[in-house]
Amino acid sequence: MANIPTKPLPAKVNRIEVDKTRQVLFVVRGGKVALVVAVSTGATGNTPVGLWHVYRKVTGFDWVLYYPNYFLRGFAVHGYPDVPPYPASHGCVRIPMWIATTIYGDIRLGTAIYIYS
Repeated sequence: MANIPTKPLPAKVNRIEVDKTRQVLFVVRGGKVALVVAVSTGATGNTPVGLWHVYRKVTGFDWVLYYPNYFLRGFAVHGYPDVPPYPASHGCVRIPMWIATTIYGDIRLGTAIYIYS
């Protein structure tokens, strides 16, 4: 069963939100959207929806994942060379390589990652 909030997240909670329908990621700081980034989620719709928390971060490359921020098992928000404007990943949230280090810096261990469609 997905870990889906039953009520809205508190406005002041810094977090990452991923809208699978629009294929965008929002960096939310102090209740305001600070950055919007195009993403590519799972091609089969398998990017898990719900509220997760980053449990592991890797500086640089972890296999082919660039600056990954893991939030559930092997699922991560990470840089990747190919980020088409539609679902195309194996399930991770792909972000463009050029913004990966910025997003990595915005995410701390324990940061909330809220994914919805």
